[in-house]
Amino acid sequence: MATDKRLIEDLNSLVDIRPDRKLPETPMRGPLAPGRGYAAGDEPPTTQGGGIASPLIEPDISAREYYESRLFTSSDGIFTLEVAPIRQLLMADANGAEVVFQFAEPEP
Repeated sequence: MATDKRLIEDLNSLVDIRPDRKLPETPMRGPLAPGRGYAAGDEPPTTQGGGIASPLIEPDISAREYYESRLFTSSDGIFTLEVAPIRQLLMADANGAEVVFQFAEPEP
């Protein structure tokens, strides 16, 4: 028991123990007075959307662009696959607008 107490004293002597600092007291405030909330709505409504309309459809699969074919080997070395990673896809959204997906070239 005495050795435990001595160990704690030795460990505490290695650490710079500072007294706790207290936060300053703030005066109590009463509840907020009742009032009506409002928002400034002076912007005119937009006539066009600002995004892509779902669903996206690929109209022509032959429009795909690919990076050069490369060999990917499984981590155990048993399987090797030849893959041509996709570089770009052309899609059409529900409004008929063209949407282009461009993909980064994977590391070899």
